This record gives sequence, C-alpha cells and structure tokens, in this order.
Amino acid sequence: MNNRPDRAADYFSTENPDAAYQIPTSGKNTPALQAFQSFRESNAMVTDASFIRLKSLQLMYSLPAANMKNTRLNLFIQGYNLVTLTKYWGADPETVGNYLPALRTLSLGFNLNF
Repeated sequence: MNNRPDRAADYFSTENPDAAYQIPTSGKNTPALQAFQSFRESNAMVTDASFIRLKSLQLMYSLPAANMKNTRLNLFIQGYNLVTLTKYWGADPETVGNYLPALRTLSLGFNLNF
C-alpha cells in the first residue's frame, strides 16, 4: 500500500527470527495484529529524535556606488532549513506523523537604496 524504506524488509519470519520489525499484515493475521499492538504499547516505540538544525542563514554584501552619492546596492542570499544532523530515520525529527517536513528554501536578491 505504501513505499517503505529498505530497513522495513527486516521483518520477522521463521528464517529471520531476530528481525527488527513485526511481520506485515493486511489485518487478517490475528497473532500479527496482537504482536503489533504489544509493540505499540511497549517502549520499543520510543526513538531518539534529537537533532541539530541550521534553521536560517543570511549573507549580505554591500557594493559601494562609485558614480552616485548616497546610493547603495546590497546583494543577499537567504536560506531556511539548510542542514539537519540527526540519526532519526524518519522524514523529519521535528514533524510528528505523516506530515510534510519543513521545506528547504533559498532566496537570492538585491536591495537598491538611493
């Protein structure tokens, strides 16, 4: 039904008894559903979601105007959500559920003052 990461293929079977995940089920396998419910209520659902994020950065450079007095030209670049360092394997450690994580945004521009 959904795309899963490669690690989701490490599920329990008789050939793989030390798997990290429960056996997948469509809802018809009662023992698998009971095992999943026990898993959800255990501390195995707790994961380390610590992270370090470079949330915003702005760089600006002012160019002097040689020909016009009282004129300034500023060039700038701004970035949001540029880098996230984490061992969390989900989409985003700050986003709960299946919501869209924070988008990376880059802006370039100039300011002309006269």
